[in-house]
Amino acid sequence: MKKFLKGLTIVFFVVLIIICGFTFYLIYNNNKDVITEEDVREFQNSDQIINNPYSGFSQLSDEEKATYLRITNEIENLNPDFYLTGNNITEEQLNKITNMILKDHPEYFYVNNFSYRKNYNNLVDSIMITYTGDSETVNQQKQEVENWKNSILAMITPEMSNYEVAKLLHDHLVNNTEYNVSSLNNQNLLSVVEGQQSVCAGYSKAYQYLLNEAGIFATYVSGEANVGPHAWNLVEIDGEYGFVDVTWDDPSFIGNNTPDNFISHQYFGISTDQLSQTRTIDTTYETIPTFNEPNFNYYVREGLSFDLSEPGAYYQIINLLNNIKANGSGSLEVRLANYDQVDQLLNQLSYDPILYSGTITYVTDGISPIINFVIN
Repeated sequence: MKKFLKGLTIVFFVVLIIICGFTFYLIYNNNKDVITEEDVREFQNSDQIINNPYSGFSQLSDEEKATYLRITNEIENLNPDFYLTGNNITEEQLNKITNMILKDHPEYFYVNNFSYRKNYNNLVDSIMITYTGDSETVNQQKQEVENWKNSILAMITPEMSNYEVAKLLHDHLVNNTEYNVSSLNNQNLLSVVEGQQSVCAGYSKAYQYLLNEAGIFATYVSGEANVGPHAWNLVEIDGEYGFVDVTWDDPSFIGNNTPDNFISHQYFGISTDQLSQTRTIDTTYETIPTFNEPNFNYYVREGLSFDLSEPGAYYQIINLLNNIKANGSGSLEVRLANYDQVDQLLNQLSYDPILYSGTITYVTDGISPIINFVIN
């Protein structure tokens, strides 16, 4: 009997040692990737895009920022399942964090879904991530996106201003993307890269990605427009902020028989007041302040904002149209002081010889005081 008890005691201690060892192994391996406050500060100081006050990262508490970085580390490695030992967050916080991650990282097009398990304290214990494909497929797509980005950014020259870079990328997307609600992967930038067709989510994430890679801050903004759920971008250029909507500047979205060589800049650098005329921002997880019209508004920057009540304004527009005609063809966008002046300008032009010496097509939306001329 004593031998039996002695043997049982030995077995008990062996099992106890194994359990303790396994527990230590789990704790060690789950704590070795814990993000500290020092890690957060170091990362924030090294990344000017993330450090922007209107990034998703900046909307988080210190504990949430640490978890944000932990999750992005796992995404970068395509890890599907990991513990959050050392980072204590609630279910609600996790929802906010994952939304901010996807807001900041359009290059994470391959993240399909987040799920989680909670511990006895009702905190998130571990996270599971599903991806849109296996590691080989995802890595191939990531390389495809990288190649696409490099080919576009190669068009940027050293002497270009931030405004010129942002306009170049805007125009490239408009020229090379068609609006199509049936396009594949249209909720991420892969639709633009692979199919050159997308909806507002794809346009906005592609533009954000290109601008960020060019060193210009842009973030993804979503909400409701007068046509339903919509997405666009908030962009910073030379310390000023304005909204840009590439989708609504694309003639394939606008329709109305717009000419093939027509590009609109109606929504390039607009204010909060101008934005609120057609849409509202989703403020579930973030707060975006009111911004005045920035100096990088297209019509302000290009000197194409006119008030017909001012002497010489009409003839300035005529001279611009004549210069385009002299070059054979082209387009011109002008913004007037109010919509009544749109009718006034078109009425004056109907008596001007310029209409009889060539073909001029114009586009208006019947709401905004903007006229887009195309001269062939």
